[in-house]
Amino acid sequence: VGHKYSKKIARSVYYRNGREHDIVCNYNETADSTYF
Repeated sequence: VGHKYSKKIARSVYYRNGREHDIVCNYNETADSTYF
């Protein structure tokens, strides 16, 4: 569950920065945690 929550937050943050990051987060759950 924690992973999903982090993913949602990261997606919102990266969405502002750029869509490229958003795709990376969706592609790999681990990447989201690392970037976040």
